Amino acid sequence: GARPTYDAGKFVKVCGLDEITVKAPEPSQPSDEEVEKKVRDFLLKNGCTDDVSDDSEIEDGDMVEVKHSTGDGSASWSFVMDETEDKYIPHDIKRSLLRKQKGYSTKTTLKDGTKVSLSVSKILRAEELTDDVASECSHGGYKTKEEFKKYIKSIVRAEKYEEKREAFSDALADEIIKKSTTVHFPVDVLKYDESIAILKTKADAEISKKSFKKYIKENLGFADEDAFYKSEDESIKTALSQEMILAAFAKEAGVLPDASEFAALETAKATDAGYASREEYLTDKGEGKIRKEILKEQIAEALLDTDDEKDESTEAETKVATENALEGGVERK
Repeated sequence: GARPTYDAGKFVKVCGLDEITVKAPEPSQPSDEEVEKKVRDFLLKNGCTDDVSDDSEIEDGDMVEVKHSTGDGSASWSFVMDETEDKYIPHDIKRSLLRKQKGYSTKTTLKDGTKVSLSVSKILRAEELTDDVASECSHGGYKTKEEFKKYIKSIVRAEKYEEKREAFSDALADEIIKKSTTVHFPVDVLKYDESIAILKTKADAEISKKSFKKYIKENLGFADEDAFYKSEDESIKTALSQEMILAAFAKEAGVLPDASEFAALETAKATDAGYASREEYLTDKGEGKIRKEILKEQIAEALLDTDDEKDESTEAETKVATENALEGGVERK
């Protein structure tokens, strides 16, 4: 069934707006190094590259393709050689390939004990940015390297501001929660959240082909079911308390979404995360958790000075820029 509704104001004592000390972020100018890195990454991801000679060594900033094989088969890793943690290749292995040449091969062992053979199959280097390269890489959207770099700078500035916005949202929510108090809980919501969490854990146990008791011991580290249920109860109460506090604050601020607005925001998040439906997304992530995130965003947005956002680099232009950048095309505005 559906999650019961509740009036958060009946269950919490929420702090006032005048008690908030977290300061809203302001846009900041990106450094030349940040812009150059984004230019390089853009060129690499859009195929504006040179295939280096066989005797050239891998340098920071190169796009590298590494074939790796284990006893189960072979595949390829493709990554930019830099200090960024990569999603697929272990960072220590990635950095060990710096200054190696195309054709270099070695054997190593991953942290999980898997033995793997590696071979550098391709090294690509971003072309030097010229007017012609800028025009080619932007599909004619920008005619000079100066225009192109200005465009890239707008992306970096928007990304930096978005990072600050996220940090502001987190800090703001933490302060609201810290300065507010939960008096008691809506029993029906608490029981619903507990039942959903337990059902999900039992489903995970079935997927792992283990008994529930064995799963919570071996996979979750609980000595017995009593310890698991006690921990689950505490976790769910903490999560629900935080959600209710943010909901009460949002209500006081006049930004609490109604049921249809919550559904629309949840659907949008589900789509962005690649889920087939809102229901699947909420089941997987937890409805309370998603609502907390939505409330954080709504409150932060309400307290931000929107005039700071609507400059040349943080509104429509950079929305298009950020969505199109590194996706193979630029549309001139």
